Amino acid sequence: MIESEIKKRNTTKYEDRIVAFVDIMGFKNMVDESVNDPYQYAKIKDALRIFRGLKKEKEDPLYDKDIKVTTFSDSLIISYPADYKGGLFYIILDLIYLQFNFSRLGLIIRGGIAMGKLRHIREEIFGPALNKAYSLESQKAVYPRIIIEKETIKIALDRTYDRDFPKEYSLKSEKDDVLSLLKQDVDGFFYLDFLRQYDEFEYADEYYNMLATIGNIIQQGKTLANGDSKLSPKYDWLENYYNSVVKEIKPEAALVS
Repeated sequence: MIESEIKKRNTTKYEDRIVAFVDIMGFKNMVDESVNDPYQYAKIKDALRIFRGLKKEKEDPLYDKDIKVTTFSDSLIISYPADYKGGLFYIILDLIYLQFNFSRLGLIIRGGIAMGKLRHIREEIFGPALNKAYSLESQKAVYPRIIIEKETIKIALDRTYDRDFPKEYSLKSEKDDVLSLLKQDVDGFFYLDFLRQYDEFEYADEYYNMLATIGNIIQQGKTLANGDSKLSPKYDWLENYYNSVVKEIKPEAALVS
């Protein structure tokens, strides 16, 4: 009887959506330290303000109401309809700007991007796509990276490419634009290549300041990790990524392990 009543009320079905789940690395330690450290307390508030800023931006009437953002504690979920024109490109760009903004605070984020069935209405969010994005973040990303699987890229591009675009802008062009924001790692996952996105900065100094901040994050993190078997590999990965970028543009800035 109860089951039949639930079925009657369940008139809203899942949607096909692209979804990302991200959280702030090291947040638990920050909270613990914030009890006696006003600087860490203020840093937490600034970090959560970044999440709220993205949520407020997407809730602006100028944006499509079908873009959804949910935040709780140190986590953020953002989703686009699977058929949103350019949706894969835009969600990746949203996350890259999050990475920029968190780096200014000396913080790094980790996440996963998936596609599939999702219910995302205000604070009501659940579905296989969210489970997948969370699994990627919590079990597969491991390092300070936001990852997406190759097959997801292929499917999402096919769904989000606007076939009404002029013929000179082909599906290949859309794919090239998306891949310009990604890099494939040795384990096969693609991750957001945010350190190479200098074109997204208005001034060169802003870009170089971000790189310098990432360098400081790495040095401080490696000191803090002090050979810890769980923490050290995360900063080793970030150092290798950082060095691969700065060697292309400013070799003298590379870190020496």
